This record gives sequence, structure tokens and C-alpha cells, in this order.
Amino acid sequence: MAGASKWMVVGALGAWFVTFVRITSFNVFAKNVAHQTRVAYFTACLEKDAAYYDEHPPTEMASKISQEMSSLESGIGDKFSIII
Repeated sequence: MAGASKWMVVGALGAWFVTFVRITSFNVFAKNVAHQTRVAYFTACLEKDAAYYDEHPPTEMASKISQEMSSLESGIGDKFSIII
């Protein structure tokens, strides 16, 4: 009986480690994707005409980028890793 319990503990630790690595790697992947998308989004916003910023407040761009990248990051990191 003692041998079976040792294998159960080893199996549980192995499953914990694999799950830890999987979730951590998805979160790191999500942060990298969000950062690259944030830079591309900001670059595209800077290429707009100056008249666009006369009609829209400049703080709107920063808050919109922040909101969308947060939802992208949580969607890729947490929810995608749970689905897989």
C-alpha cells in the first residue's frame, strides 16, 4: 500500500507541475501578444490625421487601448488555457 501512495503523490505533483507550466506559458504568451498589439494599435493611431483628434478627446485613445488589450490578454491567457 505504501508504494501505491508514493506513486499517487508523484503523479499528483507531476500533474500540478504540468498544469503550472501550461497556465504560465499561456499567460506569458498573452502578455507578449497584448504588448505587440498595443504597439501596433498605438502606431496606427499616430498615423491618423490631426482632424481626427479635433473630434475625439486624446484620453479616449489611451483608455480604449488599455481596455481592449486587457480583454485580449485575459481572453488569450486565462480563458484559452482553460479551454485547452
